[in-house]
Amino acid sequence: MINKVYNGTIPLWHFENLSKFPEIFQFVTSRKGGLSSGRYASFNLGYTAGEKKEVVQKNRQILADTIGIARENIITVRQSHSNEIRMVGPEDKASGPEASPADAMITDIPGKCLTIVVADCVPILLYDPVRKVIAAVHAGWRGTVKKITAEAVRVMKEKLGCASGNIIAAIGPSIGPCCYEIGQDVIEMVARELGSRESLLIEGDKVALARFDLWEANRRQLIEAGVKYENIENPQICTSDNTEHFYSYRKEKDGTGRFMAGIMLR
Repeated sequence: MINKVYNGTIPLWHFENLSKFPEIFQFVTSRKGGLSSGRYASFNLGYTAGEKKEVVQKNRQILADTIGIARENIITVRQSHSNEIRMVGPEDKASGPEASPADAMITDIPGKCLTIVVADCVPILLYDPVRKVIAAVHAGWRGTVKKITAEAVRVMKEKLGCASGNIIAAIGPSIGPCCYEIGQDVIEMVARELGSRESLLIEGDKVALARFDLWEANRRQLIEAGVKYENIENPQICTSDNTEHFYSYRKEKDGTGRFMAGIMLR
């Protein structure tokens, strides 16, 4: 990933594979550059973290100003750890914490910035440069076992005529297999729903625990959905190991902030 600083204070990270396409703008925010204080310092963009709504709105306005769009065009959903997909049309505008529930968004409308808010879960950005279609996916462990990433590719193909082989995919900063321990109930669900434990579950440090590789699970879904291996970027940046740049719910416990990944057709 490439890290650039905008307006002297706002660091935005960019995926190298998606940066080859000037007709889109894509980014991952860090925890720096905003107005939040204390445990949320300083660029918290998530309403669900517990911070005052007006501070989050001001931070989102800073992001909109940095990107050069109206704040109403930063589109969010109420992430519910599902495999629900929302199609974003020209009439859609930004929503607050009352946004409709979904865990992925897809559009072919320019000027709509599709965003995912996370603090360990996997943000995934997708782009079909042939059909000019973008998607943003939120994949926590529940969404991963429900195959939200594969579902997003399926809907891109079914609704907007995309071809899997044309899709460019980027897997954002999130908790890595180095730090993400799960219990027996999740272990059994991973094996049952994803069909295999091989290379997805690593023996944990404690009895009855394993470490879950969310990156590999979602990369595998992309490959199985027909996305080419060489079209997938995974910088393998673990949020728990990089709390100087990103929020981590697991590392910092409840009450930490949220960073954002987004993609927009210009």
